[in-house]
Amino acid sequence: MGILNMTPDSFSDGGAFVTVNPDRSETIDVDRAVAAAEQMFADGATYVDVGGESTRPHATPLNSDQEIPRVEGVLQRLIPAHPGKISVDSYHPETIQHFADQQLGEFIINDVTGFNNGMMVKVAADTGFPIICSQFPSPNFSYIPLVHQGDMLDNFQAVVRDLKIMEEKLLDAGIPPEKMWFDPGIGFGKTMELNNQLVEFAFYVPEWRVVIGYSRKRFLGDDRMEPEPNLAAAKRAIDNGAAILRVHDVKAHADFLQQANQSSS
Repeated sequence: MGILNMTPDSFSDGGAFVTVNPDRSETIDVDRAVAAAEQMFADGATYVDVGGESTRPHATPLNSDQEIPRVEGVLQRLIPAHPGKISVDSYHPETIQHFADQQLGEFIINDVTGFNNGMMVKVAADTGFPIICSQFPSPNFSYIPLVHQGDMLDNFQAVVRDLKIMEEKLLDAGIPPEKMWFDPGIGFGKTMELNNQLVEFAFYVPEWRVVIGYSRKRFLGDDRMEPEPNLAAAKRAIDNGAAILRVHDVKAHADFLQQANQSSS
């Protein structure tokens, strides 16, 4: 799954397709963004994840009225061209409903906040679209041991328990298990050690289709922007049963996976 950040401030590639002007208006380079997504597919991506809001630490949160214009032009072209292969990275149910109402085709709903918003659960159930549910520590998850502000979660089993609770809520809402992927939320409110452990998360939940998103994150070390630590994480994730790798460098990962498949055959 390739990452297409329609943001001016993402930690890795912010500003590639969205520029903030001096008057605070934004210039969106739709053609260039669509071309980048098409290149990801050509390089071997099965899916492309499109997001309009940076989830890096201390990023400025958006509302749906700010988020929609950033991604609208791109999604209106990509979803019909690649039905079922475009993931919309948003935790705003209004954003998801907006694009569902346009009847562009099926897309994946990727909510990094773990479908914590009941309206997002309802939108997912009503559309019948596939979903990616991430583990995201928040005050609403009172059963996760975050004691003081600033504390980082360092409990592997809490991640598993949290996602299993969310799975029950999603099933109760009428979302079938074959429509669900689960993401342990590497980098979201967790210690470096736990992030590293979660690369192998899929091994512990073989009944789930697991998405692993380690790409270029700080726990990989000072050279996290280089291919080598990312591909090392890819090998660990795949060896432990991950279904999807969510990455920035599609070609390097596709080449790596092809070589790994040839070596094992």
